[in-house]
Amino acid sequence: GEKLFISPRTVEGHRKSLVEKFNVRNTAGLVLKAYKDGWVDL
Repeated sequence: GEKLFISPRTVEGHRKSLVEKFNVRNTAGLVLKAYKDGWVDL
């Protein structure tokens, strides 16, 4: 969040929205989905 100049609370809100939108259980699920869908390289 610091690099985007947004608060930790804003980051948490976006994270929660993404968890719901992509129907995953947690942040690890988001990371796995992002990797499998080719959004990020690990």
